[in-house]
Amino acid sequence: MVIEQAHIERFGQLAGCDFAFGERLNVVAAPTGTARTFFSFLLFMLYGDEGVFAAGEAGVPGGDCPGGSLTVRVGGKRYRIVR
Repeated sequence: MVIEQAHIERFGQLAGCDFAFGERLNVVAAPTGTARTFFSFLLFMLYGDEGVFAAGEAGVPGGDCPGGSLTVRVGGKRYRIVR
């Protein structure tokens, strides 16, 4: 699976962000905590909120309903995941 694009509508301190990834190595450089939030967003998109939020937690980082989209390529086919 290759992640091609990510759009973060709302997720913690990230909002209205767009990312594009190349074929090879991609580096995410961001202020402290932001990169971790970005990777939590990827987990959220791929596995749902059970993979990101602790049990008993409200399940909403930053108090807003999290959401966005992720475009991935698998076996030559392109898929778009929207939450």
